[in-house]
Amino acid sequence: MESSDSDSEILFLATVIEAEEEEQRSKKKKKNGMSQEKFYELLDMIRPDIEKQDTKFRLAIPSEERLVTCLR
Repeated sequence: MESSDSDSEILFLATVIEAEEEEQRSKKKKKNGMSQEKFYELLDMIRPDIEKQDTKFRLAIPSEERLVTCLR
């Protein structure tokens, strides 16, 4: 009987974790208006145009951060 309770608890926790992950994906999508897959597809297309090099005075802002800022 304890095994059944443990199985039920594990199933419940798995369901809660899955729902939380879905909520996080939904929030991310709402934040920039597109799925993660589309974001990286767009980034791959424009990366050569927005990528900068590090200098000895400062580190360049990563392309991902540049795109996120632009999409806000």
